[in-house]
Amino acid sequence: MHVRFDLKIAGRDVCVRLERLDDGFVAAWVDDRRIEASFAAVTKNVLYLTAGPGSQKVCLERTPEGTYVNVKGATWLVRDAHAADAGRPRRKGGAPLQREVTPPMPSVVVSVLVEEGQEVEQGQGVVVVSAMKMETTLYAPYAGVVKKIRCSAGEKVMPGTVLVEIERTGREQER
Repeated sequence: MHVRFDLKIAGRDVCVRLERLDDGFVAAWVDDRRIEASFAAVTKNVLYLTAGPGSQKVCLERTPEGTYVNVKGATWLVRDAHAADAGRPRRKGGAPLQREVTPPMPSVVVSVLVEEGQEVEQGQGVVVVSAMKMETTLYAPYAGVVKKIRCSAGEKVMPGTVLVEIERTGREQER
C-alpha cells in the first residue's frame, strides 16, 4: 500500500510517498529519491529512525502551524502543503507569523529584544528562544506597542505561554 503526502518542509514543497515492506522497513520516496527506513516510537513525540548505517533520535512537536521535526540538532517545520494559511500575517521572507508571541516547543528564553512601551512593527523580532540547541526568533504578529513582557532571559517556557503582550495600533484588523 502506498501513501502520498504533499508537504511543505522549511518553505519548500516536497512530495513524500511511503510503502511498507515485508521486512518491517518502510520504503520512502522523497521527491524521487528512494530511502529505506524503519522507526520505533519511544514516546508520543520521540522516535528512533533507522535509515542507512545508523539510527537517529527524532523529536516531534505538533503545533497549529504544523509539526516541528528535530534531527541531529536541526529543526524543520513540516506541514501539509495544501493547508490554508492565506490571509495570515507574514514576516519578511514569506513565512507565516503566529498570532501570539509563544514558543513552538519547550524552550529557554535567550534574550528579550524589546521593552515595555516600545512600538514594534509586524514581523519584528521580539524574543529569542533556544530549544534542542537551536535558537529561534519569535516575531511580532502585528504592529503595536509592547504592553507586557512575561518572560526573562534564562526562563524555561512552554508552547502556548504568551511571552510578550502586544497591543495593536492603527486600523489593522486580526485576520
